[in-house]
Amino acid sequence: MWTKKLKNTIAEARGSDWREALNALEQHTMSNDAEELLELNDKWDEWFENNFGTYRTDGRPPIDIDNFKSDLSWILTDKLPENLNELISKYEQNGLRQYKKLYIWTIEISDEIKQSAMSRVMNPKAAANGGALAEAIEAWDRAQLELVKVDPACALVEPFRLMAFKNLFSSDVSQYVHNQLDGSCSTNYEELRRRVYGWALRQRTIALSKKSGDNPLSTFNIGNEIPDALPKGPKQGKSNQQGNMFSADQDWGQASQDQDWTQADTWDPMQDWNDPWSYGGPNGSR
Repeated sequence: MWTKKLKNTIAEARGSDWREALNALEQHTMSNDAEELLELNDKWDEWFENNFGTYRTDGRPPIDIDNFKSDLSWILTDKLPENLNELISKYEQNGLRQYKKLYIWTIEISDEIKQSAMSRVMNPKAAANGGALAEAIEAWDRAQLELVKVDPACALVEPFRLMAFKNLFSSDVSQYVHNQLDGSCSTNYEELRRRVYGWALRQRTIALSKKSGDNPLSTFNIGNEIPDALPKGPKQGKSNQQGNMFSADQDWGQASQDQDWTQADTWDPMQDWNDPWSYGGPNGSR
């Protein structure tokens, strides 16, 4: 933060007392109006004199208030860009008031940035589909890192991290997690992330391989705990809307076993699962 560099420069040139004065200035408040009023100049001078100036009682040498104001003002006006100089211009040569104004403005901006970053982390936009999920998770990870840089206290902890992670899921992934995974997995962030992110990486690789014509899946051995074609029904023991019990042996991507379904062309596992299928019942294909 810019204040740290300024304090280091001030302390090197004027001594550690000046750093302490700036630290105290950041924390002290005089009124409820964001310290804007020029009429408060005398009260700020009195506060400084009592704590660091002529009337300090800790036995240490006093800081000359006029030198403190002028030196600090010179540094700020010399180093700040034009827009920030305009921000503190009404305090003229009063470096004490200029620093306080600039510090309050910085904190307000920092809080806005923090709130915006926290919103992006806690309520991330859901991936449009499974193929976009890996990128969404990676963007969410980067957003968390940036937020922690702003404020380490904003690092996500359970159960909020798990809730935010689930917000990333596309509708089909969300349904699969709800219907198919054991509760011990769907409520464990590390395990759920391992499975879902692995599957998302696999889907991205499949999509890229279709574009390039390569087949990298022969050596890509992650993400296969979740099927490429996500089941849409509930897991074993959960009934469908007609009250029938689903069997774990049934392939959710196909019809029930009293029907004879065959794929129209020779099946290739690299092809889209939505390729046309034909039905061959008692009367043959139709």
